Amino acid sequence: MHAIIWEYAVKPERRGEFERAYAADGRWVELFSQSPGFVRTMLLTAPHGRYVTIDFWEDAASFDAFVRDFATEYNDMDAACAGMTLEETKIGRFNRTA
Repeated sequence: MHAIIWEYAVKPERRGEFERAYAADGRWVELFSQSPGFVRTMLLTAPHGRYVTIDFWEDAASFDAFVRDFATEYNDMDAACAGMTLEETKIGRFNRTA
């Protein structure tokens, strides 16, 4: 299992929109689901508009193939969602330990 973790500071007036886009049935999952290696996404929230997303993939190669095959769609979606946030930080890519 491979996970990609992002942290966001979301604009107060855009929180509902952000939650819909990044939820387990949101626009990002619709895009990710086009890849056979995608497993699921978790959206976590903390006070004051802080969010974390964890995207789970079968392995790192599955995510890399997705980014390669859907680069245009990925970049378009990222640009469309950028206006919802004040800050976006990639925490990192992690693999499950044995």
